[in-house]
Amino acid sequence: MQQQLDSIAGQSYSDWRLILRDDGSSDKSREIIEQFKNNHPEKIEIVKDTKGNIGYNASFMELMGHATADHILLCDHDDFWYPEKISVLLAAIKDEEKKDNTKGILAFCDLQLTDEKLNITHDSFLRKMRFNKNNGNQVFFLKNYVPGCSTMFNKALLQEAFKTQNLIGFHDQWLITLAAAINGIVCVNKPLMKYRQHDKNAIGIKADQAQTLGLFIKDALKYAFQNKKYRQLMYSKNIAQLQNICSVLPGAVSKEASDFDAIDRSAYISRKLKNISKPYLIGRSFLEQLTYIICF
Repeated sequence: MQQQLDSIAGQSYSDWRLILRDDGSSDKSREIIEQFKNNHPEKIEIVKDTKGNIGYNASFMELMGHATADHILLCDHDDFWYPEKISVLLAAIKDEEKKDNTKGILAFCDLQLTDEKLNITHDSFLRKMRFNKNNGNQVFFLKNYVPGCSTMFNKALLQEAFKTQNLIGFHDQWLITLAAAINGIVCVNKPLMKYRQHDKNAIGIKADQAQTLGLFIKDALKYAFQNKKYRQLMYSKNIAQLQNICSVLPGAVSKEASDFDAIDRSAYISRKLKNISKPYLIGRSFLEQLTYIICF
């Protein structure tokens, strides 16, 4: 945590405020936070409540409810931000806001993967995930390529988000799905932070790409024999989330989001034909594309 706090204090953009909540920590987090607050008293707000340990995602939802700034970032305690992170993401959002200052916008950056000691193990998270920003916003409807700690979003997006339900359960994917659905997502293809990976990560990369073929074979067999059940397990929350967004914000969502919603409402054969003719995992590998067609 100390390294994360120090990296925030070292940002080239200095007009920031940090909102924290203790989710029942049993380590030295409280001591570290109190010391940081003593050193930066005007920068810190500690949310105090009696809710106790409510979990990773619920804590972030609670903190976002306390946010009043025009632009908001999510901060994980074990990561490290490069000094220009805030300024670069803020510039990316403001460029979009010049076109429409009422629109909800979310910007995200690339990350460098590291071990527990912040030694770099992979220089690009997005390349590891085989993300291609030229494939359009539809790639976010079924899969999340963006850790919340790499994002910045404006108040307009958060206000729109709170009109919807967080059906996915993950605060960051909820926001990213909304931003993608309203064409309000911006990619900064540059690593602006170190993303620490270790056994205690609440969220992280769990599988290596070397397992791709084995995972495909295993998943394809499940899809083939339990298509309805596995489709529900894999995609139901994503689909329900997008449908919720489309119903609550019908005037704001893109044609891409509306088309995706319509595909899911199609009959089985019709859905398969549409998936083959206009797949929603554009540019992905053959195995991923085939898995998607079989399952969805």
